[in-house]
Amino acid sequence: MTLPRNLQCVYTFVAGPRQRVKLEFDHFLLAGGSDSCEIEYLDIYSELERVESDLLSASLGGRYCGTVSPHVRISLYGVLVLVFHSRAREIDRKFGFHGRYSFISDAKYQPGMALKGVHGCSFLIDASKRKKGPIYSPTYPGTYPKNFHCSYLLLGRSGQRIHLFFRDFDIFFGGEHCPYDSLTVFDGSTTSSPIIKKIAFEVCGLQQRMELYSVGPELLIHFNTTDPAKKDPRGTILVVLRSDRPLVRDWLLQEKKSYNHHIFVIEYEFSSRFVDVAQLLHGQKGVTHMRGTECDVRVESNRETSHYIYSPMKHHEDHGLLRCIRK
Repeated sequence: MTLPRNLQCVYTFVAGPRQRVKLEFDHFLLAGGSDSCEIEYLDIYSELERVESDLLSASLGGRYCGTVSPHVRISLYGVLVLVFHSRAREIDRKFGFHGRYSFISDAKYQPGMALKGVHGCSFLIDASKRKKGPIYSPTYPGTYPKNFHCSYLLLGRSGQRIHLFFRDFDIFFGGEHCPYDSLTVFDGSTTSSPIIKKIAFEVCGLQQRMELYSVGPELLIHFNTTDPAKKDPRGTILVVLRSDRPLVRDWLLQEKKSYNHHIFVIEYEFSSRFVDVAQLLHGQKGVTHMRGTECDVRVESNRETSHYIYSPMKHHEDHGLLRCIRK
C-alpha cells in the first residue's frame, strides 16, 4: 500500500455533558523503531478542555510508535484528539493501528463533592453522604496526566476512624524521596497534620495491598505529578533481555510497558468499629500508637517501669479478624 508523503490524519472525539472519551487499542504496529518515532507515530492529546484548544500549546499525553501500544486511554475532560503522522511511502498491510472508542460516564471520577473555586481535581468526601467507596486516579485505567494535582479531604463523624486500602497502586517511582510523582496521606484535615508514614516520607512506586488507618475522623490525601525532562527515566523502559532484531526488541518493550500503567485505586471506609486509640493506650506513659495502623503500639521503657497490654476493645462482634503488633 502506498501512502501520500508526509501524511497526517487527525481524529477528534467529543463526549457529551458529564462524559469522557475512552479509547482501547487491540492492534498497534507502526513503521520504525519504538525508540526513535521518526517514520510513523501517533500523538495523543487527552487533557483538552475544549474542541478549539490549540494542539501546539496543549500538553501531549503521549507519542507512540513501533509496537508500544497506548492500550487504554481516558480523556481528562470531554475531548480527546489523535494525530497520526507518517513519512513512509510503501507500507505493508500488517502495519497500522486498530481500536475502539466509547463515551463513558465521568461519575466514577467524582468520589465526592467537587470543591468550588478550585480548578482541577479537589474533592470533599463526607461520611454523611457515603460511608465507603473507591477513589480512582484521574484517568483510570489509563495513565494519569503530567503536571497535575489532586486533593481528597475525607471528613467523618465524631468517634469514627478512616481506613484506606490501596487495591491498585502504581505511580512513577523516581527514587527514595519521590522527586517525580507522589501521593501523601495526612492524618488530619490540613497539610500541617502529621504524615502517615507507611513507606517513607511519601508514598511512591508499586505497592501491593497496602492499608492505612487515621487516628481520628479526618484525613487528607494529596496526589502530585510532574513533567520531567525527556532524558528523565519516567516513560522509559529498562529491559534486561536484549535483541538486535527490531521486532523482538519492540515486543520486549511492549511487554514491559504493559505493566507500567501509572494508576491507583484507593478504597476508603468510615467506621466507629475500628479500635479506639485512646482506649487502647489507657493513658499509659511510654505507650504510643504506631501511626497508620489500626491497633499497633510501641512500648518504650525508661529504667524499670511496668506497662500493661490490653486487648483492643471492640464495639461490635462482626468486626472480623484483628491483628495487632506490640513493639
